[in-house]
Amino acid sequence: MTFTIPTNKVTIEPTVEPVGLEDVKVNAYVIDDETEHKFIREDLIPTARRYVEELAKRSLITQTRAQYCDYMPCSPVRLRYGPIQQISSVTYTDTNEAVQTLASTYYELDAARTQGRLEVAYGQTWPTSLHKVNSVAITYVAGYGTTPKSVPSIYRRAITVLCTHWYQNRDQLGCVDDDMLGKLENMLAIEGRTLEYA
Repeated sequence: MTFTIPTNKVTIEPTVEPVGLEDVKVNAYVIDDETEHKFIREDLIPTARRYVEELAKRSLITQTRAQYCDYMPCSPVRLRYGPIQQISSVTYTDTNEAVQTLASTYYELDAARTQGRLEVAYGQTWPTSLHKVNSVAITYVAGYGTTPKSVPSIYRRAITVLCTHWYQNRDQLGCVDDDMLGKLENMLAIEGRTLEYA
């Protein structure tokens, strides 16, 4: 059977960002103008946070994610955007094409690792799922916490640096050149990066 990287997406966005307007203003010498402030708050910061999350394979502020597979994977299932706080649900399409919710007694969560693992509970086996696109969905809550201070400072600093870069180089908004990518990777190496899959 061919291995495929699971699809992973945010289903409930964070309610706050790891950095605020004042963090970026101090670093980027922002013009004191409400239009500029709105641009930073609503465009730069959320985009930079998503970029850093993708680069580091982390969920920073608490958010809900869903990881999809085309069939019931082998145990353990690696949840790629930790740290994992809890499993919300595991659903699968059975061989009769009905969506079922797996009882929590079937699995255990290893949340000690940044890339959490979902293990089959002792004495249990995974049920048989239909082999079709996204037939298995694992919904989980991940992140360091609900406040900016709960996020390790190196990630907040990386977001601020990236916001500053984009603010000062408007034509590069959403893009990261090799020089900036190298700087971000060096910063994030302090905390370590999670593998894409393993």
